[in-house]
Amino acid sequence: MRVKYQAAGLAMGMLFAVAVPAAAQSLIHQLKVPDKYGWGCEVPVACTSPAEKYANMFERAWWSCLAKKGRNIDYRFSTADRAASGTAASVDGWADGCKAAEEHVRLMIAKFGRGEAAHFLKVYVTDVLEPPKAPAK
Repeated sequence: MRVKYQAAGLAMGMLFAVAVPAAAQSLIHQLKVPDKYGWGCEVPVACTSPAEKYANMFERAWWSCLAKKGRNIDYRFSTADRAASGTAASVDGWADGCKAAEEHVRLMIAKFGRGEAAHFLKVYVTDVLEPPKAPAK
């Protein structure tokens, strides 16, 4: 599972290196699914393994938390932001994704400064993830 994400990260890294500023390259991240969720489906039909559930929720939490920080760099995550329901893999994936995003933003601020990190998150995350609002009639 890790190899697949590393390959995707490498491809994204090459894309970012050409297309966007250095700050944007800091969005590249690695996801390691904990060993306890690393086994696949027991039934050979269309299903989602614990590893897939963990990875899916990690990514969803990662981008959700980055978007919140993009709207307000000083946003403080609450317990509700870190909470999820579902299987253990889903809940852990969400919590770990939130923690990783918070730490990542902290490192971005340390490296690029608060203003540049806030601008970067707004332009490259929040504005991309949230479609523009329709004008009021």
